[in-house]
Order: sequence, then structure tokens, then C-alpha cells
Amino acid sequence: MNKNGVAFLTTIILLGIAIIASAALSFMLLKDAFTVKRLKASTEAYYLAEAGIEESIQDLWDNAFDTSHFPKTRSLGNGTISVPNPNTSKWASDNILLITSTGTVHGISRIIKIATKANIPPSFNYTVLSNGKIFITQGSVVNCGVSNGVHSNSPAQGGIFATSAVDVVGISYDCYVYGNASAVGKVRERFHGHITGSKTSNAPSVSLPSFDAAFFDYYISKATASGDVYTPAGGTQHFTTSLSPANGVIYVNGNVSLEGDLTINGCIIATGNIDINFISNGTVLQNQFGNFPGLMSRGGAIRIWDPTTLNGLVYAAGNITTVS
Repeated sequence: MNKNGVAFLTTIILLGIAIIASAALSFMLLKDAFTVKRLKASTEAYYLAEAGIEESIQDLWDNAFDTSHFPKTRSLGNGTISVPNPNTSKWASDNILLITSTGTVHGISRIIKIATKANIPPSFNYTVLSNGKIFITQGSVVNCGVSNGVHSNSPAQGGIFATSAVDVVGISYDCYVYGNASAVGKVRERFHGHITGSKTSNAPSVSLPSFDAAFFDYYISKATASGDVYTPAGGTQHFTTSLSPANGVIYVNGNVSLEGDLTINGCIIATGNIDINFISNGTVLQNQFGNFPGLMSRGGAIRIWDPTTLNGLVYAAGNITTVS
């Protein structure tokens, strides 16, 4: 082979090596670019998922852990955020919601899961709760929407004629507690009184919230923002028409009297007694606002005299009496 042939062959070989090297380098560069692009998208997706968590927690705290605003899906930046309904498997026992948030960018998804605990005392898991005695009679019906049902922290005991801590007694008409009933003292169903669930006397006391301004700051701020705060000059605020507070809370620094046929779309919190149709006759319906309580007396009793439907926790520092 002459010199020209050797040079040509060498040139072809070197050119082939250069082409292969260039192709390999281009492939590596493309692969690196693809990896960087995926890493960038993955990082963005992670931060979107994190944003979904933060927004969900803020929403829950702003709305007293009402989950009706879920599921959530929205676009943000180069991707989307998706938050399904929270897992409530630990809500009844521990007031914990499990939240899952997914961020997606260019087909790449990152998932973050967290557990958030509501600042709600265990006492809020009861339907009717009192530091005093609970007396349910004459056609009254209590439907317990939660497992704990009715509870009294009163130690009242005694014989056949003594008032028990929880006394369900239908003197002339049947009355019912559809659920469980417990008390530090004695639980009794007499005559036409019926408790469909468990009856537990000598039960442990239920730890109650302090009902101070700090605890109720959330509820009071809601009532204040919508102008639903009352300080009656005569000590008792009388309501005779239906109520729909804009933020779901009416706060009364004193006693409350609900008279006539009216609907309450929200909760009423009072520092004193709450009386329903104690003076006149009527039918009262209270519709729960989110997860807010129904009626709460911080320092007095709750007395219900005519047919009344209450949705949400009914709490009184004193006695709770229902007569229908």
C-alpha cells in the first residue's frame, strides 16, 4: 500500500473516532440536560406539594377544621397542586387529620404527607356535656352524633328518689337518648326514659376546657368581625327572630333567651344561662356551622322547654334540662 492509501485510511479511522466521540459526548450532554430538566421539575413539584400542605393547614385553622373545602386542585407556576379529602381515621380518637399533597410539573410528581392535630379538647367529642346534672324528660329526644354521647361531671348519687347525674325519665311521654350516657355520678333511665347505648355510672371525669378569653379567642374574633357580640344592659339578650351570623358565631356576655319559632344558622356562646322558650312557646332549630359547637354556656345552665333541634356540641357549666 502506498503512502497516500495509508494516509487516507488513517484519516478515515480518525474521522470515525471523532464522530463516535462527538456522538457519545452529545448523548452524554443530552442525558445530563434531561437529568437536569427532570431534577428541576422534581424540585418544583416538591415545593408545589409543600405549598399544598401549607395552604391546607391554613385553610383548616381558618375554618375550625371544617374539611368541606376539600379536595383542592389548582395550577401554580409550571405545575399543579392536588390535595384530596383528608384522612379522618384518627379524628375521633386524637383530633388528627392526615393530609396528602401532590405537586406535579411536566409529568413528574412529588408527594408529601403530614398529620395535623386540631387544638380541640376531647370534650368537644361529646353531644351533651355538663359540669352539672343532665335531666332529659317528657318527650325529649337526644340523637348522639358522636360515639361519646352524653356525659355529666356531677358526682350526684343517691337512692331511688335522688336526682342522678344523668337522669332520663319520661314521666308521661317516652324520651330517648340515642347513644351512650356516662357520668361521674349515677346514670338512670326511668319510667318511659330510654338510653339505647351504654350506661356508665361512676365514670372518670371528662377534662373540660377553661372557657377563658384565650381559649375562645377564635370564636370571639369571628363574632367580633361580623358584629355579633352582645352585652345586654339588663343582663339577658332576647332573640325572637332567626339568626344567621356571618361568621357562624354569636357571643353574648350575659344570659340568652330564645323565644318563639326561629332558626339559628351558627353557634351561640354565652357567659350566663341559655333558655329556649322558657317564657313563650315555639320550635327552635340550630344548624351547625362547619365544626363549630351548637350552644355553649360558659358559666350558667341550659334549659330547653319546647321542641328544639340542636346540631353540634351542647355544653353548660351548670345543669342541662330538656322538656318537650
